[in-house]
Amino acid sequence: MIDSIVCAKCTINKSLYDFFDDKSNITTGKAAYCIQCQRELRENNQSPFPQLIKNPNRKKYEDVKEDYEKYSCTLLTTEEEYNLIKDMRKSCLKYQVSCCGKILESIYRNFTKKKDKGKCYKCLMNGTDFKQKLSDKHSDRSNEFNVPHAIYQEYQGYSYLKDLLEKEFDIKKPALYCKADMIIKPKSEKNDLWLKVQIKTTGKNYNNYYKFYPHNKNYDNHLLILMSIEDKKIWYLNGELSKNIKDLIISTKNDKYNLNEITEKIIITKTQEFYDKLNKYTENDSIEFDNKNSKREYEYFKKREEKFPNFIYVYPEVEGTIYDLKMNNFKVQDKVYSIVDKTNYKAYIQKQYKRKRIPYEKGDNDLYWIWLENSDYFFLFPESVLIEQNIIKTPQDNSDKKYFDHIYINMKDNTDKYWYNSYKYNINDNDVNKKIENLFIQ
Repeated sequence: MIDSIVCAKCTINKSLYDFFDDKSNITTGKAAYCIQCQRELRENNQSPFPQLIKNPNRKKYEDVKEDYEKYSCTLLTTEEEYNLIKDMRKSCLKYQVSCCGKILESIYRNFTKKKDKGKCYKCLMNGTDFKQKLSDKHSDRSNEFNVPHAIYQEYQGYSYLKDLLEKEFDIKKPALYCKADMIIKPKSEKNDLWLKVQIKTTGKNYNNYYKFYPHNKNYDNHLLILMSIEDKKIWYLNGELSKNIKDLIISTKNDKYNLNEITEKIIITKTQEFYDKLNKYTENDSIEFDNKNSKREYEYFKKREEKFPNFIYVYPEVEGTIYDLKMNNFKVQDKVYSIVDKTNYKAYIQKQYKRKRIPYEKGDNDLYWIWLENSDYFFLFPESVLIEQNIIKTPQDNSDKKYFDHIYINMKDNTDKYWYNSYKYNINDNDVNKKIENLFIQ
């Protein structure tokens, strides 16, 4: 018996073909066994792959039955039926679950891999443990910014790297939703030359693997930093490597990327090496966007700063916050809308939560700034006004109450017939600065 062979169904192993190419190894009654699934293999003259036949060393019926009983399940397949099975990979065994008495069928190997073996799908969905896991997965906003866990995790990586590098490097957070997560330059560099940095994070290693998601994006001339938040492990890569990679996986054992692992002792030196090697950009040129909507919002941010320079503007360091910026410590939600017909605009005032559009709630923002694309007009609504118009939700509202999800703006009619005209401003008016400043008086 040859016991050092892996069958073609488990892993295509060259030693398997070498064995069957050597005709001296093939004699009547002689067999090879797969070291992974313990099934007997014989030569098939019509195919280069070995033919699978019944394995006399298959697990005994009593042992299989005991495995089901460990999880309070009753094996209904009889011993006679079990012995007649030729291929355990394709034949299902019947068993009864203890949660509701339902009779199920599954391949034995699949049953052993299940995490919740003693429950049917319906009971699993209704279980408190599963609901708690689902709640933790989608309602993971228990952080200071009230943002999803994945976004907050990236912010943790940004903050950790900032603490490590800020002694020797100037660090800035570029515009939100742009390609670079940070831009850096040595403190000794007096010119306006910055290195673009993209950060990808993961929570911890799973089964000795760290998994990151570049999503095939081209981060050419970026320093790509991979970081495990829990283990505080860091890898430095050239951003161009992510161009054709959807999932980047690093193994803890003998991985090619382990040569790129960075420790706290050498992080300053390695960062300087990448700064010297990669292209540098001015601060304005380093702001590059993946989509036109983010670029458009950034242009209106700059437009407001130029027109209203007397305000103190503070932008959040983390993406996905409920407000877009603070003006004199007032939370402002900023939106830009395109024209829907010749003279009318449709302004949606809603937030996204768990992949759904829901109304904003009282306290989310102080003011809502609505820009009209290709127009000199804009609207600035106080929160109290939108509450009166049933657009913003309050804690006292009934659960059955319906809210308007948008404002249909008719630009032809400027009369008081429409309530929103009282909050319309022209950016070119001489007194527009004074009018806007009055809204921000506490």
